[in-house]
Order: sequence, then C-alpha cells, then structure tokens
Amino acid sequence: MIVTIEKSFRTSLLEACTKAKTIGKNILVSYVKEVQWQDPLLFYARGKQLYNGERFYWSEPTTNMTITGIGFVTSIKSDKDKPFTHIQAEWSKMEQACILHQQEAVIGTGPLLFGGFTFDSQKEKTRLWEEFANAWFVLPTFMLTSKDTKQYMTANIFVTPHTDAEEVYEAYKRSERELFHDIHMTWEEPAIVGEEEVYPVEWMNLVQEAVDTMKQSDIEKIVLARELKLTFDENIDSFYVLKNLHEQQTSSYLFSFDTSTSCFIGATPERLIRKEGNQLTSMCLAGTIGRSETEIEDTKNYHELLNDAKNIREHKIVVQMIRGVMEEVCDTVNIPAEPTILAVRNLYHLYTPVCANTNEAIHFVDIVEKLHPTPALGGYPKEEALSFIREKEMLDRGWYAAPIGWMDGQQNGEFAVAIRSGLVKGKDVSLFAGCGIVEESTPVAEYEETRIKFKPMLAALGGTK
Repeated sequence: MIVTIEKSFRTSLLEACTKAKTIGKNILVSYVKEVQWQDPLLFYARGKQLYNGERFYWSEPTTNMTITGIGFVTSIKSDKDKPFTHIQAEWSKMEQACILHQQEAVIGTGPLLFGGFTFDSQKEKTRLWEEFANAWFVLPTFMLTSKDTKQYMTANIFVTPHTDAEEVYEAYKRSERELFHDIHMTWEEPAIVGEEEVYPVEWMNLVQEAVDTMKQSDIEKIVLARELKLTFDENIDSFYVLKNLHEQQTSSYLFSFDTSTSCFIGATPERLIRKEGNQLTSMCLAGTIGRSETEIEDTKNYHELLNDAKNIREHKIVVQMIRGVMEEVCDTVNIPAEPTILAVRNLYHLYTPVCANTNEAIHFVDIVEKLHPTPALGGYPKEEALSFIREKEMLDRGWYAAPIGWMDGQQNGEFAVAIRSGLVKGKDVSLFAGCGIVEESTPVAEYEETRIKFKPMLAALGGTK
C-alpha cells in the first residue's frame, strides 16, 4: 500500500490513473479526511436513498467507535468450504494495489472491509440465506468513522487504465455534497401481524437428545439454536431497527449488513476478537440468566448465576478453548481466574475478559478462523459438537452465531459474534436464539432461555419488550 500525505486528492487520482495505464491494472484510491460531526444513523439512512440499500453499520460499546458504510464499491465473496482462506487472499491482493491519501493514521479509516461469515460452510444452504455467501465482505464507496468527538470520511474509488481522473474527481465532489445535506426521517412503526415459533416441541426433544448423547459420549457441550418468524404489515427499514437498538441496547455491539433485498441486523454483547497492532482482546461469554424488573429479584438472579454449577461449567469450557487458541498465537495471555457478570438490558451473562499480545506474523483472519466457533456458539469438543448440530438442528443458521465485523490492511480489526440477531426480508423477519446444552440441561429451561434471548430484537421491532 502506498500512503500519500501532503499531495491533494486530485493529484493522487492523477497518479493512480497514470499507474493503472502503465501496468494495465485497476488501482484502488482511498481518501480520508476529517469532517464536521453528523449523526452516523442519518448517514446510514442516506445509503437507502443514494445507493439502493447498500450499507452497513457497526458500533462498539467500549471504545466509542462507530463505522458506517454506504455503497459497495466492490465485494469479496466465497462459497467455498474454507471461506476464511479465500477472503484473506483476495483482500491481501486488493490492499497491496492501493494508494491511500490521509493526513493522520486513524484506526477504522481508509480501505476497510466489512462483512461476515457463515456459521458452518458445510451445512446445506436453504432459501432463507440464499443471498448470503459463506463469506461476504464489502469495500464501501463512502464510509463515516466516528471516534470519541471526531469523525472521518473515507472515499474509495477504483481507477482503471481508461479512467479520466478529472471526471472521477468531479463525480466525487458531487457525491460528497449529496452525502452531507440535511435529512429528516419520518416513520410509522410497522405492526406485527403474524408470529410463528418454528418447531418448538421438536426443538425441546432435540435438547433432550443432546443431553442423552453427551451422557453416552465424550461431548461436553452442544449449542442448539431455533427460529422465530415474524410478519409485519409493511416493509421493515433497518434504520429504524438500529435507532431502537441504540436506545435499548447501550452495552452491546450493533451491526447491520444491508443489501437491496435483505438485511442481517442485531445487537450482540459478545466480542470474538479485536486486534490493534500487537494487542488482542477477546471475551468468554457463556452462562445466562434473565433479569427481573424488581431490584430484589434482579439481585437474586445476579448471585444465582455466579454460583450456579451448570452455568459455571458451561463457562469454563469456553475459557479453556479460548485460552488454548490465544496461547497458540500469542506471547502473553492474561485471563482472570474467576468470571464476573456482564449485564445487558434483558440478561446477565457470566463474563471473563481476555487480553493478549502477539509478535507473530499471523494474519488477523487466521485468528478469527481459529476461534470460530467458540464453545459458546458450537460446543465442545468442536468437531463432534458441530457434527451433531449439522445433522440434527432444524435450522439453517446462515450468518447467525458467526463472526461479523471489519478488518483493514494493517491487520487491525474487530469481529463480534452475531447473536441476538435477525434476518429482515421485506415484511418478513426471522429471529434466532440459542442455548448451550450440557448434561444438567432440561428442555423446558433451555426453551425459556431462548424466549428471553429473543427479547432484544423483538423490542427493537416493536414487539414484546
């Protein structure tokens, strides 16, 4: 990647066009500048108007960073069995042929891919997820990065051997003016006209089957998920779902991957991995109990979770696996001996933070692949649990419970685990929720836990709070 600091954007475009003509290949030009503050959600809303719904949204609760992209200047897709390897290779080729124009290096700006992976690339895909590849990452045409009190806009442009630099520059200036004009949103909340739990009795029977299987094998945990289908009286705009999630789920990652026909959206409390330079941070999140509206009952639930043998065992399995991966790729790993509690609006989770440092030349995507799925999403041992899920689960998870996030060309990035999520298709929405099943699990209790886990997305969609 070539970085230009003092030259103008127009000059960078001219140089890129000359180089593209000389080598006979396309070149990516990425331009970053600081801009006056505007609401990232309104910037996201413009994606529907200006780019036919091509947009994404990402906000991180602890570092106060939001990344909003509109327009897909290019996409990298893979439907292969090993999508991680393919995405890594294609992104490396793309970012090497890039001219970056920026005044200061700010993480989350410049050429950056946003997207996600499927939970299980070996699972047969259904019509529900037919639009979503096993891996799909997009480079945005325009991107707004908000960090603390500052905002930066990134513009990404591909120049070809035949591109006219002046025409491209003038087109960019016109688009920039459109992006920052005032916008006012009005909307009446759609009403739910249909609700269907998919195979609830059969799902509880499967929980019992998983328990019986574990008692007769070396499998310690199997995570099972189910689907809730909603139908509305009009099409859902993901802007308003995000707006509600912002107000209701303040301690969660918010994400949206929106296309012209579908949107995968959610509010997840669970980080998979963040990398900034040599520093890695992750978390172990497993073990759940619902919250109560009364302070006395809520406090009781808090302490019950901290001392519940079933949930503590489930949590330790996750800690064991993540520790193993981190020790494989890192020089130092710091994991507390005992979990604490992570509180979100509807739930308490057992939580253990993970901090590590690495000096190894390992690609960020390789770390993501090694971690996915953690026992919190798949089970343990990994392959045996996945085999059970692949054969028995009555659900095509698609991107649910899989890594979603972003990465740049300097091996920085962050992925969360796409739980507490839903797939929006016009008037139809599929919500997903899962539970970690261990030998002590009971079908009715696990079913009730999934009902609680549906609540964040139900509330954002105007359903049961």
